Amino acid sequence: NGTIEDIGDLSFVFYTDGEIQKEMPSESSGLVLDEEQSYCMVNGEKDKSIQITLTEDFTVQVSKMSNSRTKCNLYFVKGIFMSGKGIPVVNNGPGLYEVTHEESTLDASWKETSEYRYAGSDPNNYIWFNNELWRIIGLVNVKTSSEEIQQRIKIIKNEDIGIYSWDHKISGQGSSISPYGSNDWNDSQLMNMLNGIYYNNQTGECWKEEMYNSSTQNTCDFTSTGISDAAKEMIDSNIIWNLGGAEGVLGYSLQRYYDSERNTTVVANRQTEWKKENTKDATTGTVTPELFNSIGLIYPSDYGYATSGGEEKNRTACLSLSIDQWNINKNSLNSDCAENDWLKPENGYLWTLTPYSKDAQLSYNVHYMGDIGTDGAHTSLAIYPTIYLKSSVYIINGTGKQENPFQIARIIN
Repeated sequence: NGTIEDIGDLSFVFYTDGEIQKEMPSESSGLVLDEEQSYCMVNGEKDKSIQITLTEDFTVQVSKMSNSRTKCNLYFVKGIFMSGKGIPVVNNGPGLYEVTHEESTLDASWKETSEYRYAGSDPNNYIWFNNELWRIIGLVNVKTSSEEIQQRIKIIKNEDIGIYSWDHKISGQGSSISPYGSNDWNDSQLMNMLNGIYYNNQTGECWKEEMYNSSTQNTCDFTSTGISDAAKEMIDSNIIWNLGGAEGVLGYSLQRYYDSERNTTVVANRQTEWKKENTKDATTGTVTPELFNSIGLIYPSDYGYATSGGEEKNRTACLSLSIDQWNINKNSLNSDCAENDWLKPENGYLWTLTPYSKDAQLSYNVHYMGDIGTDGAHTSLAIYPTIYLKSSVYIINGTGKQENPFQIARIIN
């Protein structure tokens, strides 16, 4: 009618999947703010300095606004709140994916809640932890010391800390029954190194394979590259790590790896879980709970769920294949699966936590050609420390990009 209502200094336009809505979505909508798409305008021009965020109680926060008559366009998409940060959930390309386990053979408690995994060649999953770059694997289901299934953010160091043996104890030492080491994580030399000298910023013993079937004790110096006191306060040491073993490589699907990691099939006398009360010293085999600082490695399934697939083979197609078919040399038609997986090493191999359940000396690794295999525990491969964050750790800033990683803080009640 020729008049315009005075809307004040700040106005909003709401979009749900690109469609203009009159009202902001509710907390129960299953939507989050897409911070990449959302923006504010001043006098018809975008102002990139203005930041828009959405809290878990669906309060919009606009910061760094210095001009009046500001109009903000808020785009809402399907997503979840992960430690206080709204993260869009995607169906293709790099990003955060929902994972369900309907086909799992596990008991219902593991399957009731969806997990969320970052996937793609380079999703925006960088996080600043321990004064260095790490990356978020996802929001995953874990078993706590009280035997409850809960969810925690799982992260992995962006760069390896070196090339080390999984274990190389001589026969009769701890759990080793051969001269080539043991695949029992509870008293492995790598477990002791990660949760001893690496965790405590110390110099001490570590093991490397110098030549085939032989290993040399080395001195490793983590005095300036270990875990800081502030970072230790953020690590959840009350998580039970699953040590179930897989039984093969050929024909092993991703879901089969996931189930195997959480089952009870292991070499005789091996532990099926790693937790405070059954952690053993690598030399004596005695129980030493103080060693349990909860630094581990990824599982084979962590690697599998990190693929987004590509144009020739999408994510669904990749997840339906056995992971031995991801090998780029052997199956070039399936190269989309490995090439679009951010956990695939650029060269060499990386160790995982999972033992081979039919041999007391073998554990699983990830190969730079894209598949998963096994190797003797005495072999030296790349080590990427992996931990779970406490539920009291919140994401307070950042976009997850390498140049602007997520910033975190521990909330103290």
